[in-house]
Amino acid sequence: MLVDVDGLPALCVNLNCDYTYEAATAEITNQTYDSSTKVIVVTGTSLPTTGVTLSFGGVTCANSTPSSAYTATEITCTLKNAPRAGDHKAEIRDSKGLIPFASGVADINIALVITSVTPDVANALGGDILTIVGTGFPLDINTVKVSLKYILTDEEAALLTDEEAALLTDE
Repeated sequence: MLVDVDGLPALCVNLNCDYTYEAATAEITNQTYDSSTKVIVVTGTSLPTTGVTLSFGGVTCANSTPSSAYTATEITCTLKNAPRAGDHKAEIRDSKGLIPFASGVADINIALVITSVTPDVANALGGDILTIVGTGFPLDINTVKVSLKYILTDEEAALLTDEEAALLTDE
């Protein structure tokens, strides 16, 4: 039998097993993120200082082993990479499972940042390969949808036939 509590699996090798659930004593009361340094700071009560893993926005900490940056009231870590875009809460796990948040702790919003798109001029007939550079992209590239829109000048729009205008209409 396989049991999963707070994201922590337990396995029973026979059909007669006893389990004891221990309610969390630790609690996260606040979280902050600095995008320029990729540092996340989590504050709380009775936070674990050993056997800790912390991730945020799908990215784990570079300093994943406990250090002086892990105390019972604050855990500070530098992420290996920028987190993916979206609203996130830090995920701290120890040997007992996922550390819960106090009520009212807000998610941190990470914006998708596009720093460049090349080429900056494309062939009107299509077929160009675009390179989009930035941070916050999702882990699964199959979830990305890119839409481009060309805005016609009044002079260009006046030259279009009805059939050409119909091809440019949004779906």
